[in-house]
Amino acid sequence: MTSITFVVPVANEDTFRKCLLSSRTFQAASDHELIVQRGRRSAADAFNDGLDRARNDLVVCLHEDVMLPPSWPQRVLSEIEKLEAKHGMIGVVGCAGVTRDGKTAAHIYRHEREFHSPLPLPAVVETLDEMLICFRRSSNLRFDDNLPSFFGYAVDMCMQANARSLQNFAVDVPCFHQAKSREGRLPKGFFVNWNYLCEKWKPYLPIHTLTGTLHHKRSFVLDNFKEFVKERLGCVSEPWWWNLPTIDPDRVLREIDESHVGSAPRD
Repeated sequence: MTSITFVVPVANEDTFRKCLLSSRTFQAASDHELIVQRGRRSAADAFNDGLDRARNDLVVCLHEDVMLPPSWPQRVLSEIEKLEAKHGMIGVVGCAGVTRDGKTAAHIYRHEREFHSPLPLPAVVETLDEMLICFRRSSNLRFDDNLPSFFGYAVDMCMQANARSLQNFAVDVPCFHQAKSREGRLPKGFFVNWNYLCEKWKPYLPIHTLTGTLHHKRSFVLDNFKEFVKERLGCVSEPWWWNLPTIDPDRVLREIDESHVGSAPRD
């Protein structure tokens, strides 16, 4: 089986250990490569260094709070190979994205809930969620070193691919994303990168993303004031995934594993 290089920036060692590192892909003897980045100044810095060091052509850039089900590497390789056989060179691939007309295309597990969009997968998307993206080093795509923080790098990579007429895809290779939901206010770094992307990709606006549509710059101060007012009024909404169908993660993992026994080599 073709090997994959995984690159992950780590800020919380406990989360990394309980989530990504607990994935069987990194527990069993495997030819897959895991590059762990600590203390990097930005996501672009972490991922570009990983690209330079990667020994494999296919690179997966993901968060520390992602868990990969058994046989996930085989599944994503199979999906990518089918897309390449049909479309030639492609851009960026992920588990969740948004189309150019604003429709969500995704299949993911969020804690003990499942989100599977009505849009059939694989689907051509404008941008992808940055919890997990993958692409080939041979595509010569690289992260923008001028992105000042850890937000928006997947949107930028997808837009780079779009500008080169490479299609991006959301594919049916679900992972578990165990991230905590943000409490109200977004960090300042989000707005810094949002405004950077609005300026960089101005001719392409509006750009659809899973965190909103980029169509103009946003104010960190104004957004914080709005959230402060909401908090004072008691308008605190539940996490977006709260009403999704409940699943049994252990059962899902067993079913995924069993469905791929004999279909591909174990990782």
